[in-house]
Amino acid sequence: MNLTHPRPLNALQQPPRAGRPARPHPTRLLAFLAGLWLAAVAVAWIAQHCLGMGLRPAGAGAWLWVLLGAPVLEESVFRPLVQSSLHEGLQRWRPPLRSRFWPRSAAVRATVRGWATEHGATVLTTLAFAAAHAPSHGWHCLWWLVPGWALAEVWRRSGSLCACIATHAWFNLSLALLSRGL
Repeated sequence: MNLTHPRPLNALQQPPRAGRPARPHPTRLLAFLAGLWLAAVAVAWIAQHCLGMGLRPAGAGAWLWVLLGAPVLEESVFRPLVQSSLHEGLQRWRPPLRSRFWPRSAAVRATVRGWATEHGATVLTTLAFAAAHAPSHGWHCLWWLVPGWALAEVWRRSGSLCACIATHAWFNLSLALLSRGL
C-alpha cells in the first residue's frame, strides 16, 4: 500500500483539492492579501479622485448591503460557480490540432494550453464581473476589471470564499469611506 501523495509537492504548497490547484503556503497568501488590501485603498482613491466614481450608502440598510450583501451575493456566484466551472472546463479543453489561427508548434500549443488552464478562468471571470457592473455604472464598469481581477486571483490562490468576500467588502468600504472624504 502506497501512502505517499501521487505528485511530489513543492515545500511551499499544500495538497490540491478537487477541481482547484494547490494552495500557496499561508504566509505567501497573507502577504498577497496584505498587499492587495493596501492596493485596494489606492484603487479606490484613483476611482474617486480621477474618475469621479463614488459609493455613498445612505442609511444602515445601504451600508449593510455594501459591506455584506453585495460581497456575499457576488462572490458566491462568481467564485464557486462561474470561476470554478470555467477552471474545470478549461482543464478538459484541448486546442485544435490544425487551424489557420492556431500555432503549429507543439511546444507553443502546450504553452498556450498551460496558460489557459492556469489563468483563463481568472481572465474570463474578471470580464464577466466587470460586465455585471455595466448596467449600473456604464463605461465605468471597465474600472471593475481591477478589483475583479484581484478577487479572481484571491480565489485562484486561496480557494477561500471567505477571503474573497472579505476582500470585496474591503474594496467597497475603501471606496465608500473615500467618497465621504474620510
